[in-house]
Amino acid sequence: MNKSNPYGYKVCYKEKDRDEYTRHFLTYTYSQALSARRYYRKYEKKSIEDNSPLKKPYWVIIPITKSEVKDGIWHEVPFWKQTGFFILGKSKPACHPE
Repeated sequence: MNKSNPYGYKVCYKEKDRDEYTRHFLTYTYSQALSARRYYRKYEKKSIEDNSPLKKPYWVIIPITKSEVKDGIWHEVPFWKQTGFFILGKSKPACHPE
């Protein structure tokens, strides 16, 4: 993994019995992404879609691509504070591992 990606990182999860990843957190640095992933693995998290507990989530860090930046990934709103981290709001953000 490129730990010096100039575009930032997405911390995403995939629940057991699901095929797709959901983006949960955006950050500019790899060390912040590691800290967020560690936190999410340690404490029970809830779905950003319906606030239900996640079922055995698998957390990954995925670099943001140049095309995602052009599409406006850093301009998405709303962000709100939840348990010490800023996460994406009600929309269901996509997360595509490469």
